[in-house]
Amino acid sequence: MTTWQTRQRLKQEREDAKQAHKDKYPNYQGKKSHAKRRLSANNSSGYAGVSYRLKDATWGASVFYCGKLYNIGQYKTKQQAVEARNKYIITHKMPHKLQLYIRNTRP
Repeated sequence: MTTWQTRQRLKQEREDAKQAHKDKYPNYQGKKSHAKRRLSANNSSGYAGVSYRLKDATWGASVFYCGKLYNIGQYKTKQQAVEARNKYIITHKMPHKLQLYIRNTRP
């Protein structure tokens, strides 16, 4: 059996296994979407997809969707980053939740 034939056989076995899984579990949705996950306890900004970048002292906005990380941009304020992320989600019709920016009013 040649290398090409071996690869084709393995590919067919993987496809057969996937189909058997789909037949056995027809309602299986796959892994939990990033769009529906809770914020991590390590999240310091308080917003999903918004982080502070020490290197240039800016707030970065990003979205993880379909296995890819989309960097939206860097902004001077956290509010601008949250708004840019929301706009990106709306524009690209992503299933992520929109986030309401709440200003911290501590004395």
